[in-house]
Amino acid sequence: MISRNPLEFYWPHAPGCDGTKCHTIINSYIDSFGHKYVIKGCPQYLFHTSLANVRLFLGSNRTGKTTCGIVEDAFHCTGYYPKWYPYERRYSRPVRGRILANDFKKAVGEVITADIEKWFPKGSFQRDKNNQGIYDKYFIKHKSGGTSTFDIVTYEQDVSVCEGWSGDWVHYDEPPPIGHRVACARGLMDRNGFEIFTLTPLSEAWIFDSLYLRSNILT
Repeated sequence: MISRNPLEFYWPHAPGCDGTKCHTIINSYIDSFGHKYVIKGCPQYLFHTSLANVRLFLGSNRTGKTTCGIVEDAFHCTGYYPKWYPYERRYSRPVRGRILANDFKKAVGEVITADIEKWFPKGSFQRDKNNQGIYDKYFIKHKSGGTSTFDIVTYEQDVSVCEGWSGDWVHYDEPPPIGHRVACARGLMDRNGFEIFTLTPLSEAWIFDSLYLRSNILT
């Protein structure tokens, strides 16, 4: 069952949360350097249930950022949503999306592809490879009977690759150069689409100034 549709078993809550303590629970951890830090609430759950058109999941490596984003992508592409997912954000039709990442060889080939294979229902998609042998175009069965699609673009490609596109959502995995973001965001206007960012904020200072400082911080 899990291998057939892992989305049914996705649990976006922090350790110790039963689904009702998302705004109050606090977990303490110690990193590899011996520094103690705390995580308040359930970041993944709050990310998924936000109705904002621009959502950011900021964190260090291994905090589930990419997984969170890929699961969000899978909800929309398949049309299968968990009971807790906001109805206002759901699509009843096939969608068109885009994922952006640092590079094809490592970020896409080793991380994003693995997460897609892990979280998208088995047998739900077909895909094409680019000239580097990396999967960069996906066709997903939507519950309505139609087909959702998304492509994968990297920041090593010229910004012109992002132009002339139209879609429902964009998922930026790791900080995008502002040119890539602007080009993709233009493509969301026709469908009133949304953006999600899952990243470690170590570069692209414009994200802090333009997005973080203007955000409604949930945790």
